[in-house]
Amino acid sequence: PPASPESALETLSALARSGSSPAAGWLDALESADLGDPPFEWTERMRSAFLELLAAGERGAAGLEVLDRAGLLAAYLPEWAPVRCRPQRDPYHRYTVDMHLTRTAAIVADQLLGRDVGEETLTAAAAAVTDPDALLLGAFLHDIGKTGEGKHVEVGARAAASVLERMGVGQPTREAALFLVREHLLLSDTATRRDLSDPNLVL
Repeated sequence: PPASPESALETLSALARSGSSPAAGWLDALESADLGDPPFEWTERMRSAFLELLAAGERGAAGLEVLDRAGLLAAYLPEWAPVRCRPQRDPYHRYTVDMHLTRTAAIVADQLLGRDVGEETLTAAAAAVTDPDALLLGAFLHDIGKTGEGKHVEVGARAAASVLERMGVGQPTREAALFLVREHLLLSDTATRRDLSDPNLVL
């Protein structure tokens, strides 16, 4: 059974890397484990294991779901609680906010590692990424502001800044991830509202 917040994340990260699923006994032990009072204080080990989970794609998303079902993900990330199981209010999204975030991060991770890409443009774009952690964190946090408390981009930028600071993410990665949260609507807005045949727009 996990004895600390670090060991819980590290076990799930190791399972995700190996493609294994946690045993039923370990899941029971996780739910009953005393990992300390939330919110958990982040350590370098926790941050490293969490980023490894994000980078594991669909297997990592399954690990995050394990934490969520055990009621622990919000203990690591208090900002998670307001978006947990929250429905989307537009026709563009198929999932609740929390599942949308984990699936977005999983898809980005698969594209970064060349899994199931099958498109030259995406392959080239993934190869050009110099800070994959920033991209994964930006994907995971991009809609964290969908709490019903105002414009979700503004709310999300504040929430993401809080998350990244608590995690102890380094300044360059933190700023790049926050840029992605603040600007994540740019491409969809441009694609649906502007003239894509205008070369000046493309430039």
